[in-house]
Amino acid sequence: PNPFNPVTSFRVSIPSTANIYISIFDIKGREILTLLNQKMYKGHYVIKWDATNYVAGIYFVQLKSKNYIMNKKIILLK
Repeated sequence: PNPFNPVTSFRVSIPSTANIYISIFDIKGREILTLLNQKMYKGHYVIKWDATNYVAGIYFVQLKSKNYIMNKKIILLK
C-alpha cells in the first residue's frame, strides 16, 4: 500500500536469474538502506521494508539488475 505505516512490501517478478539490487533513497536522493543485493533466481518474491525507525516523508525505491532499472515513489505516514 502507498502510503504505508510503518511496514510495506514490494512484489518483485524476476524473469531470469540475475543479480538484483533494491535500495531506498530519501527525498534528497541519498541512499539510506539496501534491502537486497544478491543473485536471485527466476520467480516471484515479496521484499518487506520495516520503516519503524525512519521519519515520515517521501522515499524512493530503486530496483536494479543488469539491464533494468525501476524507481517508485512511496510515502511513509506516521
